[in-house]
Amino acid sequence: MKKYILILLLSVCSNIFLLSAQPKQQAYSLKLSPVSQHWNYEKGEDIYFQIIGLAYDQPINEELKMDYQFSFDGYDPLKSGTVKLKNGQAKVGPFKVKKPGFYVCKVTAVFRDEPLTAIAKTGYQVEDIVPVTPMPNDFQAFWQEQLKEAREIPLKPKMTLLTEYCTADIDVYHIEFQNIKEEASWRGNSKMYGILNIPKNAKGKLPVIVQYPGAGVRPYAKTYDMANKGVIFLQMGIHGIPVNMNPSVYDDLATGALAGYYFQGLDHRETYYYRRVILGCVKAIDFVERLPEADPEKILVTGGSQGGALSIIVTALHPAVKGVASHCPALSDMMGWVGGQTGGWPKQFKQYDQEIHPNWTSVAPYYDVVNFAKTIKVSGFYFSGLNDRICPPMPFFAMYNSVTAPKSLALFPNSNHWEYPAEKVQADNWLLSFFDEQ
Repeated sequence: MKKYILILLLSVCSNIFLLSAQPKQQAYSLKLSPVSQHWNYEKGEDIYFQIIGLAYDQPINEELKMDYQFSFDGYDPLKSGTVKLKNGQAKVGPFKVKKPGFYVCKVTAVFRDEPLTAIAKTGYQVEDIVPVTPMPNDFQAFWQEQLKEAREIPLKPKMTLLTEYCTADIDVYHIEFQNIKEEASWRGNSKMYGILNIPKNAKGKLPVIVQYPGAGVRPYAKTYDMANKGVIFLQMGIHGIPVNMNPSVYDDLATGALAGYYFQGLDHRETYYYRRVILGCVKAIDFVERLPEADPEKILVTGGSQGGALSIIVTALHPAVKGVASHCPALSDMMGWVGGQTGGWPKQFKQYDQEIHPNWTSVAPYYDVVNFAKTIKVSGFYFSGLNDRICPPMPFFAMYNSVTAPKSLALFPNSNHWEYPAEKVQADNWLLSFFDEQ
């Protein structure tokens, strides 16, 4: 299993970054972790979790009764019971399992009238996790036809210099281009928008990184990290609206027309919300290829959560993309819940009613990241947090195990649906060193 997993952030190292990502430290706390050093148990191994009780960062020296629940991630408990903390420590288990996947232990207690909770996940035979979501026979044909139709609409790109955001070394633009024609629209073609950073006074053609956004509706902040390193950097929006308006506009849309957008149109493969999004994200590569400052042989994509999914999808669909760095990709093995596994965000199949939405199971596979991952041909860097509850690790591995192209894996055992500073450093270094190796 060691050849499959690279653990990048063990407990000693991760403590350096906790203040920027974790809640304020409590006076009393429980620390829970699997006994396995590699956060993955091999076939036939019993699972154990280690509990440490702390009071002001010192071991609790009183006997403390704790309740525990052990479950398959996302499902009802398989086993529950009580255990006592002695000399500040306890071990819960053994838990005997046979099914590959991720398992969760939850421990609760009351110490000096303060309720305490700790949750940890561990993998079991994660190299054997396979997706539940099927791959349609016409999957690639469908997307090639969609791309053909989308490219019949010319880009007609427009770049507006944002002088208030420019620096001595970087020009910043609000960009737009035509995407597709919406069937229900008589006003014209839909558009895509983003924020583009171009280093000034560059010598020769520059590499390009396109970043796709996580879920939500928001404007895009200025960022200069990549452009300061000599890279053209494009932050793409996905909703077909400008990305530099007053924040109140996005708040209104998030609770209005775009509320739950990730479910909209899922009853038909040609109307699902992400069809327009995916085609526009692919055309963003067409856009950067045409920039006079860009080196079309050095284009990478990246993103986290929804953006992690879109970066994989675009890599599969656009041959100009040379590599991908994807963090906790959403839309992965979404039908996992249908087959008794942990499904990916947006978890539409967790409480699925087939009578109300009979077409969802036939539409979702055309948009599932695991099916795009199977067709990727270029190098990728994939990373995730094992305690992620939004984009759980099981669908992440269903995706990762589906990739046959060269790949690197980084796991951050303690992190939930956030990014430690160390994760960003690792991803940025992978992206930048990729250009150095060309």
